Amino acid sequence: LSICLYQLNVEGLSRAKSDVIAILLKDHNIDILALQETHVAEADSPRLKLVLDTFPHSQHRPVIIHIGLEVPIITSAPIQRWNLRRADWPAFTAAIKETIGHLSVTSENFECFIKLLKKIAKKNIPRGYRSSFTLGWSPESETLLREYETLGDPDVATAFLESLDSARRLWWTEAMENMDFTHSSQKAWNLLQCLGGAAPAQHQTPSVIANSIAGQVLSNSKTIASHSTKREVKTALWVSLTQCAPFSSLSEPFSRAEINTALSATRGGKAAGVDGILPDFLKNLGQRGRD
Repeated sequence: LSICLYQLNVEGLSRAKSDVIAILLKDHNIDILALQETHVAEADSPRLKLVLDTFPHSQHRPVIIHIGLEVPIITSAPIQRWNLRRADWPAFTAAIKETIGHLSVTSENFECFIKLLKKIAKKNIPRGYRSSFTLGWSPESETLLREYETLGDPDVATAFLESLDSARRLWWTEAMENMDFTHSSQKAWNLLQCLGGAAPAQHQTPSVIANSIAGQVLSNSKTIASHSTKREVKTALWVSLTQCAPFSSLSEPFSRAEINTALSATRGGKAAGVDGILPDFLKNLGQRGRD
């Protein structure tokens, strides 16, 4: 009877290294593995090590190692977001009222107004981001994980994984039941598209391609215009300008009623524009800021 013994020193045992060792054991038909883990502190990872009795004719003692839990963690980009639910809107409006009075309503002061608005928002609206996120995490999961790290009981690990699975299953059930295609259907269709259940979009090839339009514009620009044609165009332009009203309602400044109506119709919680100003900032300017 022959027994194949394999001795291996590993610096920091992980799940990936364990998979490689398992492949080696299978490929070389190894019966016993003498594994020694070096340069690793005992408290580095939650593992359960069981040292058996001395192995005959060997300096090593068999060790049964139980690899700890590996819970998938979702890492997010370090981009700070405004927490509008915890915003101090009364203080925000009061600060706008106190500091915006020295700015005159001109186009040159627009950049100053934007900077002032962002500065006040940073003082009264918290913002931040979650560096890591685990779906289904709860206080019960936290308690079970701490208990497993202390005792190393496999039954506690099973209960921990089952609590995560049940929470994720409940979240998925609620998401499917609350899916509404009549109101805010974009969110529902985006979810189906991510899951792969949506029908692929049908792209129709247009009969007129962009190169044809560009070629036609280029050929028209090369047309040689006569003096009579230029004179007719200038005359038509002069007639159009003389018939225009000296003042138009579109050139008049916005009234207070128009601003209030526009801000009332604006929905909060939407994304900011190019200037980085959220609609919620404008809705909470107060009467002084709107004037």
